[in-house]
Amino acid sequence: MNPEIYVFLHRLTFVPHVVCAGFVLAATLGVVAHAAGRLCGLGRDDALLPAIWRDLTPFVLGLAITFGVGPLLFVQLLDGHAFYTAGVLLSHRFMAILPALIVGFYLLYLQKAPWRIVSTRPARLLIPLAALGTFAFTAWSWTELTLLAQEPTRWATTYADGPGLAPRPAAAPRLTIFLGLSLLSLATLTGLDPRARVRAALGPLAAIAAAGAALALLGFALHAPVEGVSLFGLRGAVLLAGLVGVLTARSISWRRGHAPHGATQPLALLALLVALESVAALRDAVRIAHGADPAAAVDGVASAQGFAVFATALLAVGVAIAWALLRVRRDLAPSRPSGSE
Repeated sequence: MNPEIYVFLHRLTFVPHVVCAGFVLAATLGVVAHAAGRLCGLGRDDALLPAIWRDLTPFVLGLAITFGVGPLLFVQLLDGHAFYTAGVLLSHRFMAILPALIVGFYLLYLQKAPWRIVSTRPARLLIPLAALGTFAFTAWSWTELTLLAQEPTRWATTYADGPGLAPRPAAAPRLTIFLGLSLLSLATLTGLDPRARVRAALGPLAAIAAAGAALALLGFALHAPVEGVSLFGLRGAVLLAGLVGVLTARSISWRRGHAPHGATQPLALLALLVALESVAALRDAVRIAHGADPAAAVDGVASAQGFAVFATALLAVGVAIAWALLRVRRDLAPSRPSGSE
């Protein structure tokens, strides 16, 4: 089978995973920022956006984990030798992401518990702060794994000296890009929530989107160029267009005095997906530039069966998730008074 199909499926499954994972990371960061502000006497306890984020993060984290299965399987197919070698070399430090995610997942539910001790201001800060730590550790661990898989010259040294705990300098621009796109995901997906359709929510969301675009562009500016991969080539232009499209959609809605609806909601979401698909394509180009060979990887499993089963399962799961999202969105929609237009 053509290896480009597997490369495309890797990107196709990677994009929704990044959207959901980015939303969870940025929303938890937003809850932490709001809780810290309340300890300093700033803001209101009943602020709209933190309440929305606390409600949605457990559900969206479940989606992020579910969507993460697809790209994980495809990266093992396309870059199995390097991926498995890096995973073994990182050893327990990489495997620690499993208990970290479990703890973070339950902390997101704990902050919603109706217990008095959970509703105190210190707990409102400490619980999401601990969850944010688990998600930051997960993002850092995956980045370290990706970097190690792309640098086989480091394998012998890592085996002899151990993985170490100090983050590599090359991880900083990658994490900056991810944080910026996470803020864009947060602003875009929050705008889709019916409860956010009030003018009071638009100023913070527009600021979050602008900060996200700035961080993403800063991360790409700091990223070391790879031979054969041009940042400001076609993919870079599409990425910039996607980022600008998100901000444009937010700006149009802000000028009209309401949250995105009608054509602006699909525009913002489409721009976000285009930007993230461009990022995924750039990641693939960097990976191939470091020696990955999709054709050789696919030839190695040419006799494998089950693609039809995978495609059917992907479609069925996609339909089920879409149905769940529509149900959740409908349940969150504010009810209209009887007799209203």
